[in-house]
Amino acid sequence: MAGTSRPLAVTERGRAGAATIVFLHGGGLPGWTWEPVVARLPEYCCLVPDLPSHGGSRGVPWESLPATAALVAALIRERAAGSRAHLVGVSLGGQLALQLLATEPALIDRAVVSGTSVRPMPAAGFLSWLVRVSLPWSRGEWMVRANLRSLGIPTEHLGRYRQTLDETDPVALGRVIGDSLRFRPLPIANGANLLVVAGRKEPGTIYRSARDLASTVPGVTLRMAPTGGHAWFLQAPDLFARMVRAWVSREPLPAELLPMPA
Repeated sequence: MAGTSRPLAVTERGRAGAATIVFLHGGGLPGWTWEPVVARLPEYCCLVPDLPSHGGSRGVPWESLPATAALVAALIRERAAGSRAHLVGVSLGGQLALQLLATEPALIDRAVVSGTSVRPMPAAGFLSWLVRVSLPWSRGEWMVRANLRSLGIPTEHLGRYRQTLDETDPVALGRVIGDSLRFRPLPIANGANLLVVAGRKEPGTIYRSARDLASTVPGVTLRMAPTGGHAWFLQAPDLFARMVRAWVSREPLPAELLPMPA
């Protein structure tokens, strides 16, 4: 497998030497999106990489989802306490977490994935092309605000979101989204350390994906947030952080989380 030797840009927060949590962002939205959650987990060493073609890692080309998972694995080996980490991923980041649970289980302790699809879309090629051609048109003020609403990102993040759009290469983002839409998880032997969550207003494919995981990976825990959509971690960062803390410390999950509908 081809790979790049260029390291990812990584932000580190929290307590050095403590148990490590690696936060993996979604496609098109760099690591800054995790700031409200990470700020609420000061007792952990939180590593937030910008994935290839995103944010501070814009100069690192996106090659593939497996190649990106290998870069995250290298980060864990180099910087995580005891070369082992918990993973928290949303959307594309959740897919990377599932990839690592399958290919590098010795590096992973517990994992949370949110808003993550495991159902490949037959129109992935067309949709990735659509991303490439439409992104330049999405930078106008009206479209920026409309996209912010559709993603469920609070308006306090408008400036950072606008800057992200201005810095994003449409061709690179098209490759990222295309790979994400084609993602199919590798077998995971044991899901007892895997929590799969979704915002209450997520699209149906996210819920179907969660049930697919529950039917194929033994021991998976499913939960639904009481509100919010794909970016519910930005809408309710306090609840999301309490959920992460409870999961990685093996304590009861917050009572606000709901059973996932059948």
